[in-house]
Amino acid sequence: MKKKLLALVLVLVMVLGLAACGDKDKGDPNEIVIGDYTAYYTHSEFVTDYDGDDAIAIYFDFTNNSDEDASFLWSMYYTLTQNGAEMEQATVFLSEDSFDTLFDTAMEDVAPGEMLEVALTYKLADKEAPIEIEFTDLFDSEKEHLTIDLATVGAAGNAAPTEETENGDAVTYKAISMNAGGEELGEDMLALMGDCYVTFNSDGTAVMDMFDDVFMLDYDGEQFTMMGVPFSDYTIEGDTLTFDMEGAEVVLTVTEEAYEVPAVTMGVEDAEEEKVGYAFSSDIATTYAGDWHGMAEFYECTGDYSDEDELQCEIIARLVFDEEGYCTPYVRLCLSQSEDENFVIESLSYDEEYDCMLINGTLHEKPLDPVESFIELEDGVLYIGAEYDDGSGDVFKLLGCLRRLDDQWDYENDYPYLPQEGVDFYMGKSFEEIVELYGYDTSLIPELSGNVVSDVQEEEPAAAAAEGIVELQQLKDWKAWLDEVNSYENEYYTPTYEECVEAMDGIEPAPYKVDDWDDEYQKYKWTTADGKDHIIMTAKPTDDGSGWRYHSISWSSGVNG
Repeated sequence: MKKKLLALVLVLVMVLGLAACGDKDKGDPNEIVIGDYTAYYTHSEFVTDYDGDDAIAIYFDFTNNSDEDASFLWSMYYTLTQNGAEMEQATVFLSEDSFDTLFDTAMEDVAPGEMLEVALTYKLADKEAPIEIEFTDLFDSEKEHLTIDLATVGAAGNAAPTEETENGDAVTYKAISMNAGGEELGEDMLALMGDCYVTFNSDGTAVMDMFDDVFMLDYDGEQFTMMGVPFSDYTIEGDTLTFDMEGAEVVLTVTEEAYEVPAVTMGVEDAEEEKVGYAFSSDIATTYAGDWHGMAEFYECTGDYSDEDELQCEIIARLVFDEEGYCTPYVRLCLSQSEDENFVIESLSYDEEYDCMLINGTLHEKPLDPVESFIELEDGVLYIGAEYDDGSGDVFKLLGCLRRLDDQWDYENDYPYLPQEGVDFYMGKSFEEIVELYGYDTSLIPELSGNVVSDVQEEEPAAAAAEGIVELQQLKDWKAWLDEVNSYENEYYTPTYEECVEAMDGIEPAPYKVDDWDDEYQKYKWTTADGKDHIIMTAKPTDDGSGWRYHSISWSSGVNG
């Protein structure tokens, strides 16, 4: 993920050079023209975002009139405001089983001369105040405006009603039976698939919508979605609607009375009972769970946050997972500010490409970029990143480097790191004690007793590592031996695995977290019979590749006492 941050900066540098400039006359109010790119506003719909909040999806037909591939996101700059306040971007998934979002279309490249429907998704402060959108080029030499009247916006899948004509506003009917391609789907089948609605607009178009799930049928061997599909070539006879789709005749029998579409939450019943967040795999839950402590640094801070540039501070994190893999996170920075202004994580998702957690939350009470704010575990170090950019020059970025409590630091590779005097000061202190030293409310810390994964880990040493059982004094003596061997006087000699075993009175350590082993690292653990004290040793290959030797260790506080 750290590489991802750098790569994004490089991409931005290249893309910004593509912006065009020039003056144009404003024509159709729904048509936005910036340089060689056109975005035509078609409609909007009310949706519910990943957090369960009210949001809006705003659709444009984006046309690339340039000579190179281009995406909507990087072709024009836009700012959305409601009631004078800038709106926050929302995450709206296409379905419960998909990580694809509506906004993904705005990032897709469009070939020269081609058009693509794209969607912008933003949280709503309310569902009545109009939305103002300002479009500009890179140098603000071209500006376009668009106002969206929320009174013309319908629920997800319903086209926005057009101007009222003598035919009246849009009218919605509920379908009670369906015949598609000659196959009769009765009321029972419709109930299984979810309610089906048909909206007739005053401009002669209509939209059919399935509200429970994305509804897919097979017509003449071709599968396609029916959610929010508009159609205009249809006939109505009594309570029967007939239209043609992909060569197949579809006949709907609808209720005779206009039907009020109920409010829905992405097809999830009793949404308030659903768990918030993401169910992580057991591998992630096992390796990420527990208490972490380290240092963080603000960087590339500009505008209102320029005073924080290169500021370093301590950071602490506790990650608790339940039996289903849902994570309760707690992260705080050692800053002189209130809890609300500190690092607050509202939910976590999973980035499959980078195998890390993505953060949806706030810092300084500012919404963090949900793509560039992350938690990533690499070689025993927990990295926490945060980024905020308001688009007008106020920017802060943060990177935290954390290790488990009482763990030792690799001062050649860890950055920013907790100095050795800091490690010594906090040695043996509990997570709650450190948070209290920061001056924060310890009652807000999630209980480790609810951490199913940690409970299992605590039982692991005695159950899976009988050969690694030693006395506490043996751990102390072994560490003293290592300090002498791996010293300046001995040119920091790194003993072989066999020498380490011999120094522990010949007792073999237990293989530790074998699933994390690779060609470069292996981990081993010696522990006391009661599981309270331990030494974990990381080994690396010898120069000739014939064996393994000491690389680094971590130990419990009792080993120092």
